[in-house]
Amino acid sequence: MSFQSKTIANAIQELNTATFVPAIQREFVWTEEQIIQLFDSILRDYPIGSLLFWRVRGDLAQEQIKYKFVQHYVTDPVHPESLGNVHHRNPEVEDYEDVPNGVQLVLDGQQRLTALYIGLQGTLTTKQKHRHRTNPNAWDRKQLYLNVLSDPNEVSDDDLKMRYEFEFKTDPEMSENEYWYRAKDILELNEYDGIHDITEEIDAELSEQDIDHPSQWKFINKNLTALYRAVHERSLINYDEKEEDDLGKVLDMFIRTNRGGTQLSTSEVLLSIATAQWANGDGADAINAREEITEFIDDLNRRRQDAGFSFDIDFALRNLLMCSDLPTSESVRHFNQSNLQRMKQTWTDNGKMQQAVRNAVDLIVDFGLDSRSLTSRNALVPVAYFFYINDNPNLEWSSGHEEISAREEIHQWLCTSILNGTFSVGRGAIERARSLMQTAPAMTFPGDEIHRELRSDGRVSRFDRDLLELQLDSLEYGSRKTFSFLSLLYHPGPARSNTRHDVDHIFPQDQFDTETLVQDYGLDPVEADRYVELKDRIGNLQLLNENENRSKSGHSFLDWLESQDDSYFEKHHIPQDEDLHRLEDFPEFIEKREELIIEDLLNKFGPEETQDA
Repeated sequence: MSFQSKTIANAIQELNTATFVPAIQREFVWTEEQIIQLFDSILRDYPIGSLLFWRVRGDLAQEQIKYKFVQHYVTDPVHPESLGNVHHRNPEVEDYEDVPNGVQLVLDGQQRLTALYIGLQGTLTTKQKHRHRTNPNAWDRKQLYLNVLSDPNEVSDDDLKMRYEFEFKTDPEMSENEYWYRAKDILELNEYDGIHDITEEIDAELSEQDIDHPSQWKFINKNLTALYRAVHERSLINYDEKEEDDLGKVLDMFIRTNRGGTQLSTSEVLLSIATAQWANGDGADAINAREEITEFIDDLNRRRQDAGFSFDIDFALRNLLMCSDLPTSESVRHFNQSNLQRMKQTWTDNGKMQQAVRNAVDLIVDFGLDSRSLTSRNALVPVAYFFYINDNPNLEWSSGHEEISAREEIHQWLCTSILNGTFSVGRGAIERARSLMQTAPAMTFPGDEIHRELRSDGRVSRFDRDLLELQLDSLEYGSRKTFSFLSLLYHPGPARSNTRHDVDHIFPQDQFDTETLVQDYGLDPVEADRYVELKDRIGNLQLLNENENRSKSGHSFLDWLESQDDSYFEKHHIPQDEDLHRLEDFPEFIEKREELIIEDLLNKFGPEETQDA
């Protein structure tokens, strides 16, 4: 082992030519803020920690050179293809004809090197808030800039405490206090004297725009000098280098050295272990676990993009452990050689486990659930396991009686579990559900049995009146669990079709304006405010399909009722008393309808003694 150092400019030049990423590494996980903080640190001459490289040669290099560093990073694996040459995951290295001697694979320092690469030679593409990720116009491709008019002697008053003002921007404009110098341009300077020329060019450009700043020359020179010296002069990349043929030892070094900084999650550690273990074997028997599992996750997230899911490595591994009949706690001690081989067999069993997870995702989207309403991804794991042990049956809504019955039971169980938070803590509930499904008759989802088993462990799994009243007081329009609650109210309807349903206000929202309620309905201001507070309660919400919702739009509740038959009242639990259909009696309508809701849910899903025989 030898301790060495190099400049950032030299280190960047070697990325993807002599320095690569091994398969056991994790993905790039740093945030935009972390990249900016790193650049502030290097300009302040703060230590950024040593790196660890694994030197490989010959056939071993050919086997282990797996991935390139990400240069043009996009923050979401699901993004439009039209964004071009952006990557969320490390691009795979093509086969080498002539492996360069002395190739380095980074075991510790990938995050820092990638951050420097993105800032000095790449781009960062991020999605705008509240816009759909499939929309190409929702994405901003940015480069790193330094505001050379900022005072490097002042510390920012935010949490970052920065001295140097770095930001990722797209075509920034200049002003009296801002001139944004693109960080990558510093690499083109071959000598320090070039700083003077750039300072003059910036000063002239500011003058052309009639932008005057009394200290601009001094600040420009200080900022550019700090950036130049950090990149070209100081040997800030300090690293150790190891030559080792034993992949097990290399894996151990990787895990130990990556326990600092942005720590490896347990699932990342386990994926690295699986990657090292599954790579053993010849020909088709050798598997790149990282590549296969991350590709599966990306495919899963793209599968139902309208639902906005962001499944991760942790979710994939938990399903793999579940289907392999192994403990789902994701403890490193469970990832011994025997269990890893068992997991590998499950993974390579004709895609059965992967299809089970896809079927589970498709089913809950059919139910109307999405990334917001699926508040615990753990609750989806038993559903995927049901598909797995039943050889991935077709549970389409138009299937036979047995399939429809399974859909209804899964729907009821899943929504109840989400509302009660049954699977939000620990892994024991998942394993108990697995045990009961293993002994259940084929094509039977033992929802009631799972509920009873979990109740014996002190978990809330069904409803009583107190719990329902608490739900009604806490849930409202826009809450993450509201759709699940309403789905149970209409059960088994949502389980019997794949028709999209929307949450709709029975008394339209636009009626609840305090001034309108006072002037048009004669309410006093305090009473009007109470109406406004009640409008988003469950008692004023219903599920309508898209055609119904479109038809109701713009109509008052009384006008809407004129177009409905008697079945509407029963289906939506609407009080029959006509006086309660007027806006003037809205609080009484809410009170009466919520009582009808409680009675219905207790009858369907309450303790056994409260249900009809």
